[in-house]
Amino acid sequence: MAKTNKPPKDGRGKGKGMGGGRSGRNTGKSMTLKDIYAEIKRRTTRGNSKFYHPLDEHDSKVIREDYTKRTLIPLEGDDREFFTKSGTLIARGYTRVVVGDYGAYVEFGSEQINRSAIRDRFSRNNPRPYQKYWWMESFDIDRIKIYEQIRTVKYADYKPGLFYISPEDLYNNKGGRLYNV
Repeated sequence: MAKTNKPPKDGRGKGKGMGGGRSGRNTGKSMTLKDIYAEIKRRTTRGNSKFYHPLDEHDSKVIREDYTKRTLIPLEGDDREFFTKSGTLIARGYTRVVVGDYGAYVEFGSEQINRSAIRDRFSRNNPRPYQKYWWMESFDIDRIKIYEQIRTVKYADYKPGLFYISPEDLYNNKGGRLYNV
């Protein structure tokens, strides 16, 4: 998925001892959480030789733990409602939160998505052989990115036919955030 989460603003991840180092430019040295986020940013830039490649086992574990701590809803789904920042209802209920190397994403079944609030970002006429998802967005001013998964990927447990939205883009019915940025 294209959205890259940013390192936390509270200073976590600074200093030594996060281990790993095999996935980034600091090969052979311990990578901090900040270093892992920087590596993820590099890997989400087109043209990078490791474009969306999975992180090594240790760094993947460290970053997934951080994403999980920052997610403010249960990892297992329920029937709560999800809104954009401007108040558009996007979904009623969710299946689960999927935490992968490139972020946490809320997973929705097609029956949970408010189809009248979203549209395709691009035409679906000519899918590319390597295309992993259909890009959709909300109709409102927020234009949040919604993924309808087409194929499986190695860096997260996304399922074809389901929808994914970053919790950074979603709000509860009182306008509260669902992700600690």
